[in-house]
Amino acid sequence: MSRADSPLAGRMIFNVGARRSGTFWLQRIVGAHPDVAAIATESHLFSHGVAPLFERFHHGARSSPQLGALHVDRGVLLDAARDFCDRVFSELSEPGARFLAERTPLHVYHLELMGAIYPDASFVHIIRDGRDVARSLVKQPWGPKTIAEAAEEWRSSVAAGRAARPPRLLEIRYEDLLERPRESARDLYEWLGLALDEATLDRALDEAKTSANLDPSDRRIQTAKWRSALSVAELQELERVAGPLLAELGYAEAGSAGRFLTRAPGESSPRNRSAIRPRLASARAMPRRARGLLNQGLPRARRRLRGGSPPPSARPDHPIHEGHAAFDQLLGHLHSGQPADVAEMLEERASVSIVDRGKPRGGRGRAGRDVLLEELRSDRAFSGRQVRGDVHSGMPVFTAVLEYELEDGSREGRVIVARLPAGRVESLALYRL
Repeated sequence: MSRADSPLAGRMIFNVGARRSGTFWLQRIVGAHPDVAAIATESHLFSHGVAPLFERFHHGARSSPQLGALHVDRGVLLDAARDFCDRVFSELSEPGARFLAERTPLHVYHLELMGAIYPDASFVHIIRDGRDVARSLVKQPWGPKTIAEAAEEWRSSVAAGRAARPPRLLEIRYEDLLERPRESARDLYEWLGLALDEATLDRALDEAKTSANLDPSDRRIQTAKWRSALSVAELQELERVAGPLLAELGYAEAGSAGRFLTRAPGESSPRNRSAIRPRLASARAMPRRARGLLNQGLPRARRRLRGGSPPPSARPDHPIHEGHAAFDQLLGHLHSGQPADVAEMLEERASVSIVDRGKPRGGRGRAGRDVLLEELRSDRAFSGRQVRGDVHSGMPVFTAVLEYELEDGSREGRVIVARLPAGRVESLALYRL
């Protein structure tokens, strides 16, 4: 089974958002539709299962000696993950249901991966005023202890969701659902492709009005609870951590209602994105408390070896292994068809050289980056099946001799030489053979 012939093609709905932003409420509204079966609890399937598993693979060179990671074609891995997830989710569906809805707040950090595994799914990202979220988070026994930590969790979660690029993503505001429930629910159902009549809409609104999972310290259902709960000092801390993103989202006044913000594939988020971290694909990008939650229940893969510590060269964090990991990441970006990701790994003044059958071109800095992007957008070799991938390392210089089989059966070769002294590319040469 693969993504192309999945039994859940076009049927999955993933609801995500920062904790205490209304993801449970959103799930109940979506699940109120008769065509939707809703998974009863947070699965953490991608945050605790699939994402850590994917860290054990790379998509660079076939013969890479990178420690703790195996080479596999990205498409093969995505199809295998889709097969596994489909088998799990299919067991949780209900007879007659066309769609299946899942919600896990922490999945907001993994939308890129989820979108690659489920490119046909619908993703709904609910956003709530960060001041209300922070107020609610610190009131939970499991939540962060300070407003600053809560603000960073909200900021990081929202930034991750807005920076992600799954094929089909809808941003919805908590305040819209609360202040204009009928119009907002109607828009949401229509975007999800759910048939709608007044009786169905009434059931959804009844569900939306039913209290559940409320903050025990303040059970009022309203916006701007932060006004009577946060001190001036706490608001200043919150502003210091999350102020730019609050302003970008339009939360200048309490109770301000947002708008649905639908993004087409590849479209950037509206307004200035300078305050948003551009990529948050790994657990290292999470705030400390969210990262700690993610690590709960994960296998203890870093236990000490019996009989003492391994020699330096055998440790995963040794420079030679870090170098191989960075080089494979570079090659993986080449193979993923995302030239911009390759360019992001270049130092500001990195030199680039493209040698096509003995004719070199390139440059340094922006000029070299532009030449590289132009070359990668037109080079069809990297989309072929890799049949050879020999790596030669002379830390910090790495060389890969690559051969690809194309759809028409022909083969093309490429040689990549990169200097990566600290995980960033100082120089890159690409030879077309």
